[in-house]
Amino acid sequence: MLKKITQEELDKIIEKHQQRMVSGQSTDLSGMDLRGLNLSNRDLNYMNIRNTDLSGANLSGAYCYKTEISYCDFSDANCSQTNFCEARLDEVTFSSSLCCEARFCEAQIHRVSFTRANLMGADFYRAEIHDSTFDKAILFGANFSYASNAPYVPMTCPDEGAFIGWKKCRVNARARLGDEKILLPVIVQLEIPADARRSSAAGRKCRCDKAIVKSITSVDGQHNIEKAYSLRNEDFVYEVGKTITVEDFDENRFRECSTGIHFFMNRQEAVEYGKSLFMINSF
Repeated sequence: MLKKITQEELDKIIEKHQQRMVSGQSTDLSGMDLRGLNLSNRDLNYMNIRNTDLSGANLSGAYCYKTEISYCDFSDANCSQTNFCEARLDEVTFSSSLCCEARFCEAQIHRVSFTRANLMGADFYRAEIHDSTFDKAILFGANFSYASNAPYVPMTCPDEGAFIGWKKCRVNARARLGDEKILLPVIVQLEIPADARRSSAAGRKCRCDKAIVKSITSVDGQHNIEKAYSLRNEDFVYEVGKTITVEDFDENRFRECSTGIHFFMNRQEAVEYGKSLFMINSF
C-alpha cells in the first residue's frame, strides 16, 4: 500500500534533498502516493522514484535529470517542459499526460506507455527507446533525432511522386527610411520532382534536395518576380524556370532545420512563416 503524504510533507522532503545532494546522497520518493500534488519547477535530479503514484500531479518544469524512475504512474500528470534528460524510465506510464516540450534527451526508456499523451514539441534526441508504446499520442513537432526505435510519424509531404511546395523568400529593395534596408517577402512555387529526396520531421515544414522554380510572386499574388533569394543564405538564388539542388541534403528527417530546400505544402503556410523577419509583408 502506498504512503499518502501531504503537500507540506513533500515540500520538506524536496528541501532536504537539496541538502543531501551537496554530500552526494540521493533521496528516495519510492512507494508514495503523490497524486495531484505540486512538483512544478522542483529539483528532483538524481532521486530514486519507484512504485510511486504521480497521476494528476503537476511536474511542469521539474528537473528529473539522471533520475531513476520505475513502476510509476504519471497518468493525466502535467509534465510540460519537464527535464527527463539521461533519466532511466522503466515500466512507467504517461497515459493521457501533458508532456509538451518535455525533454527526454539521451534517456533510457524501457516499457513506457505514452498512450494518448500530448508530446507536442517533446525532445527525444538520442533516447534509447525499447518496448514502449505511443498509441494515439500527439507527436507534432517532437524530435526523435538519433533516437533508437522511434515511433512511426507520417511525413507531411508525399513519400513518392512529384508535387508542389511553397516557400517564402526575399528580394532586396531600398526605402527612404533613413539608410534602412527593406527585405520584401515573396512566395516561391516549387515543383518537387519524383526523383527528389524529401522529408519532414514531426511538424509542417518539409525539406528536399531538388526543386524546379515554377513561379515567384508577391505575398498578395499581384506581382510576378523572376528572381528571389533564400531567407537564410543570400547566395542561394531561386530563379523562375531553373532547377535548384542541394548536394549535402541531410537524410535525417528529424533534423528539421538542417540542410535542404525548405518548403511548406500550402501557400498560406509559407505566407505566415517568418513574418517577424520582414518590416513589411507585401508590395
